[in-house]
Amino acid sequence: MKRVLVTGATGFSGTYLCGALASKGYRVLGTFLKRPRQDPDSYPILELDLKSYGDVLRVIRDFRPHFLVHLAAQSNSRRSWDLQDETFAVNVGGTLNLLNAVKQTGGQTRFLLASSVQVYGQIFHQPGPVREDGPVAPENPYAFSKRVAELACLDFFTRFGLDVVIARMANHLICIF
Repeated sequence: MKRVLVTGATGFSGTYLCGALASKGYRVLGTFLKRPRQDPDSYPILELDLKSYGDVLRVIRDFRPHFLVHLAAQSNSRRSWDLQDETFAVNVGGTLNLLNAVKQTGGQTRFLLASSVQVYGQIFHQPGPVREDGPVAPENPYAFSKRVAELACLDFFTRFGLDVVIARMANHLICIF
């Protein structure tokens, strides 16, 4: 049975993703920093502070995920101005901790980073499609931290051969309509 570790499992996206994966027969382990109102029935969740490398390494070693979906973040772009240190500690430091733990445990985990279209800056707000290879110009600490996390993932792919995928997620409401 394939094992999937989902960080940020109790957030909006994580809740739905974990439920869908569990219903398809994957063995899912979700992590959270803020306990949900109700624990899910179909998969276990555990508290994990991504800023603690030792804790991250322990979870990766114990669970040995085939796939890691990294959704956890300080994702409020407005609050990122007031929480710059926390935003970078979680979004960049947490990503680096996960990448290093995957590398240290053999690097056999496919790693998906949930980034953000905010890395494009103003171009995202202009009419017409945004090209994936278009210029990036982050305009707030959240967007900048996501871009730095992307660069860390690319570095681990290039230098260590880690299987990394980066998805620049858009506002989920846009996807519904």
